[in-house]
Amino acid sequence: MSNLLRNSFALLSLLVAAVQAGAQSGIPANSQGQASAAAAVTAPAPLGATPGGSPFTLGDALVQFDTSPKVERAASQAEEASWKRVESMSGFLPKIQANASRLLDAKLVLVDINFNGVPASIPQIIPTTTYGLGADWTLFDGFANIQRFESAKSLERAAEKDRDWVKFQGERDVVLLFYRALAAQTLKEVAEANLKTLSDHLNDTRLFKKAGTGTKFDVLRVEVQESEAQSEVLNQTDNMAVSMLRLGEQLGQDITTRNLQGQLPVLGPELVQNLKFDMSQRGDLESARERVEGAEKNASAANNFWVPRVSLACNYQQYNN
Repeated sequence: MSNLLRNSFALLSLLVAAVQAGAQSGIPANSQGQASAAAAVTAPAPLGATPGGSPFTLGDALVQFDTSPKVERAASQAEEASWKRVESMSGFLPKIQANASRLLDAKLVLVDINFNGVPASIPQIIPTTTYGLGADWTLFDGFANIQRFESAKSLERAAEKDRDWVKFQGERDVVLLFYRALAAQTLKEVAEANLKTLSDHLNDTRLFKKAGTGTKFDVLRVEVQESEAQSEVLNQTDNMAVSMLRLGEQLGQDITTRNLQGQLPVLGPELVQNLKFDMSQRGDLESARERVEGAEKNASAANNFWVPRVSLACNYQQYNN
């Protein structure tokens, strides 16, 4: 910004000198000025947000992050863990089975019987329709069902803490990426303004050379400065495009056509004055601890394979002839 102010001040001084030189030499001040303005070098088209794009603020970014793929995936994993906890409760409930069968076609076995010297063949009795109902209830399995249920509860808590941590960390990343993109957009605007100032300064230097108050060295020096300014505009444009793509990747949306709006935060020592590390606030560490606990309980339940199981079973079957 200091270079921009110095360039603007130098341009103002040169314009005053150009008016004075034009008045002394009889050259109209506006004739060459209009031509030089038409030939000024313009900044390249931005690759990131366009000035005509819809405004996009930090609040909009945080709202869109709530529906991002990262948040939805974490929420789906938490819901899946909740249903697995419900599934683990089946170890406490009896298992009921029902079946039915229908004999559509059969070749019956015949039994030969002699009735008073008269032989006869009678088909054997086979049921054509059978209904069955069975129940099996495990009364004792070495407390493996209890340990599986506790393991599922630990994994459910771990998934919920993962979901909360992904949302919290993602929101912090959105804020950081948004301010980075906003800073890149501001630097790009400064680079474009600097390029425009140097382009006007180059046109004025050429006018001074024609008027005899400047040299080729002055023109060459300003041309080098303008070339560096063009490179800086291209560099800042690329930086802005990369920042916008990273922000869009975090949000799961394409925001390259949006125009960022906001103010960069002012950092101060009061932000970290009362900063303290609290292990209980780290959702990722708490989630890892819950997963370890769930895995240990699940392993303990699997180690009870040698315990005899006591079950209560009953079957009921009905058929017709």
